[in-house]
Amino acid sequence: MTYDFVIMFIPFWIRFAQSLRRYRDNKLSWNLVNAAKYVSIMIFTAFFVLYKTSETNADVWKIVFISYGVFNMIFCTAWDFYMDWGLMRSFEPGTRFLRKSKLLFPKWFYYFSLVATLILRSLWIL
Repeated sequence: MTYDFVIMFIPFWIRFAQSLRRYRDNKLSWNLVNAAKYVSIMIFTAFFVLYKTSETNADVWKIVFISYGVFNMIFCTAWDFYMDWGLMRSFEPGTRFLRKSKLLFPKWFYYFSLVATLILRSLWIL
């Protein structure tokens, strides 16, 4: 086990534990899905380490890492858009894909953020 893995793993473990604690406190099932998001990131991190450190099955771990990475990127991005940002809830003209509640920033900022998040979440592929 490398120290890099431990350092990458700790923040996600803390957020996972916080999500479980929130579920215990309020029994809202979406907290379990949020915990699953952090577990999926920890699994992605483990696949990354296996891919980088494996000497015998490097090609297999590369395929697993990339395949799981695409799933993880879609899952985490969808969660961020819908649950964390409250986006993708309005399909009315003028606020399509935004939230129904009051927007704090100009509309263009939210659309820019949607695209920028997709691009930034995809950078691991490079």
